[in-house]
Amino acid sequence: MLNTGTAPTPAPPFSGEPVRPRVLQIIHNPPVASEGGRRLTQIFGWNDPDRLARQYIDDLTTSSHGFLQYQIVERVEADWFPAKIDGFRYSGESYVQGWRSRRMHEPDRIDYPAQVRAFNLIE
Repeated sequence: MLNTGTAPTPAPPFSGEPVRPRVLQIIHNPPVASEGGRRLTQIFGWNDPDRLARQYIDDLTTSSHGFLQYQIVERVEADWFPAKIDGFRYSGESYVQGWRSRRMHEPDRIDYPAQVRAFNLIE
């Protein structure tokens, strides 16, 4: 049965000092030779990753009442795919083929330590 009482009182707006994490945005969106050098976002008509990142940041800021204010301080567009946890790495062609056939590599998780090393994130 639905609650027919009054709506709960909304949380008060955040009034403390906001947190402003500085982040690196890494976009894996390689050009695919067999598709005329177009990138995955163009081939599949996917949303613009920069716009999605801005919307996500705005959503976090709104839902946290201004507490979280992420800042993208560096942006890298990688022309290659990250290694998976088992060492597998897509080529542009193998990714397009897998996506179109709905037969993607498993396990799907990337090797985060390898990603950190690839971008020299910790020295």
